[in-house]
Amino acid sequence: MNSNFYRLVSVVVLGLVIPATVFAQADSTEPSLGDVARALRKNKAAPAAAAAPARPVIDNENFDQVVNDVEKKRLDGKLRFSLDSSGNDFQVSSTDVTCSLSFSSKATSLLSNAYAPQELPKSELLKLDGPASIDGDALEVSVHNGGTWNVKEITVGFTVVRRDETRSAQYGSARLVPAAETTKLTSEKRSDLTVLYHLKGSAAPSSTTTFHETLGLTLTDDQDWHWAIVAAKGSPPARSNPAQ
Repeated sequence: MNSNFYRLVSVVVLGLVIPATVFAQADSTEPSLGDVARALRKNKAAPAAAAAPARPVIDNENFDQVVNDVEKKRLDGKLRFSLDSSGNDFQVSSTDVTCSLSFSSKATSLLSNAYAPQELPKSELLKLDGPASIDGDALEVSVHNGGTWNVKEITVGFTVVRRDETRSAQYGSARLVPAAETTKLTSEKRSDLTVLYHLKGSAAPSSTTTFHETLGLTLTDDQDWHWAIVAAKGSPPARSNPAQ
């Protein structure tokens, strides 16, 4: 009976020990939490080290080489300009951007007026005529364009005649003149005031246009003045294309 009892106890002990051993062996194959954490830290550190390479230390031995490398990179980053053989394509390039421009000498201006004003020839200038008047502080010139040019601007010489301020006395219809004035051997005249005004407008051929400009002068009713058109600018008549 004792042998049967020991045999039963042995079977029970073996039944308890064998599953524990198998469980321990199966459990030993799985990594621990510490191993998992260390593996994650290692994986994060590897890309960071690859993305940020170590910078070289600048010292007396490699200082000249570093300066040369920086100068080379600066020269490589400069703008480069080039023009093709036809002279119509202009290119600008650098390490970061490339730009190409094309142009034609036959293209008209983007402005509303394709012609820049030109000086009228003397023959056309003589065909500009008309009266002028002063309205308050403004000079009004009515110009008749008898030529073929389209006038855009006229230059007017405005002259104010200076008064003779020689002292004299007026008694009724008689005027007393100093003796010194009657003994002059030469005729002397004072200079007059002449101002140039640039009046802008548009006077087509065979039309009359009034140009206005502020004088900036104060004139009395009895003060004498003169004016003249001394220059003008405009555009010549369009050239007609010959028949093909």
